[in-house]
Amino acid sequence: MRKIVITGLASLLLAMPSAVSADEAAPPALTTADDLLCVAVAIIMGTSPDPALQDSSKALTLYYVGRIEGSGTNVDLKTEIPESIKQVQGNKYVVIAKECGKPLAHVAEELGVIAKILDQPQKSAPIAQPPKRSRNP
Repeated sequence: MRKIVITGLASLLLAMPSAVSADEAAPPALTTADDLLCVAVAIIMGTSPDPALQDSSKALTLYYVGRIEGSGTNVDLKTEIPESIKQVQGNKYVVIAKECGKPLAHVAEELGVIAKILDQPQKSAPIAQPPKRSRNP
């Protein structure tokens, strides 16, 4: 089951329209404000009638909300996300979406490596036998 989930996530992230090739340099560090813009873009993507964009929206939202919550900053998502959505207008959406996809492309690459490892036959360790007891005291 774990292998299926990891493989599925890797496939989803690699299929994202905003993903970049794994050959590119590591993405730049993002600030909390950048992460909020990525959540805003993800929410906008989620309103698309395209199921692929809706799926990408879910992955982006979970990733960036997780980053924000994991950063330890005190962010009121109910206030900040609507403000960030207001900042995303017109062509700015495409540029932001591409930048938001870069960290996810690297995550997808790492998940792909894990999926390949899990696909390999696993060698199980021999079962340890209890030591034999001698009958002579």
